[in-house]
Amino acid sequence: MNKRFILLLHILFFSIPILLGNMISAEGQGKTIEEAKLNARVELASQFSMTISSEQWLIIKDSNTSSDTKETFLENTKTEVKIELLGVKFDNQKVNNSQFSITAYLDDSSISLYVEKLKILKKSIEEIETSISSDVQIDFLKHKFAFLISYYEQFEIYSTIALIMDPNLDLPTLTKTKAGAELALLNLLKKENIELE
Repeated sequence: MNKRFILLLHILFFSIPILLGNMISAEGQGKTIEEAKLNARVELASQFSMTISSEQWLIIKDSNTSSDTKETFLENTKTEVKIELLGVKFDNQKVNNSQFSITAYLDDSSISLYVEKLKILKKSIEEIETSISSDVQIDFLKHKFAFLISYYEQFEIYSTIALIMDPNLDLPTLTKTKAGAELALLNLLKKENIELE
């Protein structure tokens, strides 16, 4: 199943109870209004941070027997993706027994911030993709791939948030994929392993 589809299902499943029209909200509490705001923001962000677990396979054809052999790589990879929410607003401030309560929310007035963030991420992704060269040191390339994969993950989540607020939104698109970056990183790690032998 496509990871983007799983991510969308995950976010939609956990967002349905807090979607009101085109608004996404969460409540926070604290001893001070600042603490309540912080907790509300954290609760709102937690709806979009997730851990992706996956097992991936590489199929290698054996030219002698024309049968497929399966090689496991990046088995049980876990990546926690956290993002900074943009355009968070606060409302419904209440005080009850010296405990503050407040609602943090995103609405469709924040959409332009997400579209702009997606444009910035797209530019960063394309710059890294074009700057990757095989004549660079492996450690430097591994560092670049780590950033690249992180940007792809952020791009997916920011896109999902924007589409929850406006399903008809025309968002920036990417020409390459996170899976391609992960495969390139795998090949780089294999090359490094061979050089170390």
